[in-house]
Amino acid sequence: MTAALALGKALGRANVISMDVGGTSCDICLIADGRPAWTVEGGVAGVPLRVPMLDVHSIGAGGGSIVWVDGGGALRLGPRSAGATPGPACYARGGTDATLTDAHVWLGTVRPEVLADKGISADPALAEAALGRVGARASLDLAATARGALRLMQHHLVQGIYAVSVARGHDPRDFALVAFGGAGPLHACGVAAELGMREVVFPLAPGVFSALGAALADTRYDVVQSHVRRWSDLDHAALAALFTPLDAAATARLGEAPAEARVLERSLDLRYVGQSFELNVALDDWPRATPDEIAARFHALHAETWGYSDPSEPVQLVNLRVTGRVPSHVPAVRLRAAGEARRAKAVRVRAPEGAAAEETWALVHRLGLAAGERFAGPALVVDPSATGMVPAGWQAVADAMGSLLVTR
Repeated sequence: MTAALALGKALGRANVISMDVGGTSCDICLIADGRPAWTVEGGVAGVPLRVPMLDVHSIGAGGGSIVWVDGGGALRLGPRSAGATPGPACYARGGTDATLTDAHVWLGTVRPEVLADKGISADPALAEAALGRVGARASLDLAATARGALRLMQHHLVQGIYAVSVARGHDPRDFALVAFGGAGPLHACGVAAELGMREVVFPLAPGVFSALGAALADTRYDVVQSHVRRWSDLDHAALAALFTPLDAAATARLGEAPAEARVLERSLDLRYVGQSFELNVALDDWPRATPDEIAARFHALHAETWGYSDPSEPVQLVNLRVTGRVPSHVPAVRLRAAGEARRAKAVRVRAPEGAAAEETWALVHRLGLAAGERFAGPALVVDPSATGMVPAGWQAVADAMGSLLVTR
């Protein structure tokens, strides 16, 4: 998510949904107006944690997710995964369960010759055998089984994005979808089309994009103080007095960072009296903001998040928050010219959608694209870390940073 935030800023996109699809799971996070969503109600290994963390919605769906049939004969995908060991059946490492990757290999949307360049052997015959066993239990032929697995994956991803957007008062059509991880670019355009989104971004080296985010993360400390009190009992001077020790604590935690590099961000957790949940209201303009202005923001945020507000109801302060940050340095990335990199060629693909048995798609090598170069779908885009799918009706252009901007 951190890398998606940096990429969004570089592209001038304030509204971004990041979708990281790996081998076992997918992590989704919403960035609105340049701000990632945060939560204090997360957990690790089933243990609740009341500390600030990125509000990442995770689902059990990835490239290694197992395709299976339930007791009613319906096709299912995940959450069990074959993982890296034994992995998909087509890898011939001891796995016998059909996975999403097996479906892609059989359809031709993941190419064995491309995997071979990475030292991975993928046997379409093993994928076919595994899918055939699943299909027989569901009374489906191979094509229906493979395409069904892809549709189930798309359904899971759509529901995940719905959970962080529509369910929280955001329209996904107002956002660009940044898709990464080894399997994210394969499914992004289908997910975006179903949600009405018109722009998808494939970052450079999507398979290791999360690692880039770890390198770009800011130094950050959060200081929180509970102070449950009716909002009407507080004036500006009282709020300033409450924030002063928190500001000092956050500044001290930043250590020897130069004063000009330090950023202090203040916010309040507010709720209506009697509620059991709070909304975090940012104070970007503190100390200019007045208590009345802050209350008005809370009412507006409540209406945006939950669909209603009642300015006549008394508001209650629960927590004060100060975040101390030292922003990281984001280096500029520029691509070299295409040079001697391999150019596009035509390949036969069993159509992931529609009635056609096979279609001719372009196989585009990501590192063979110069900045500004364009192509239209249907196409597969491959690089050393991932494969992306650009369906018919979508167009892609490479930018100077190596990202592919895919639109319809």
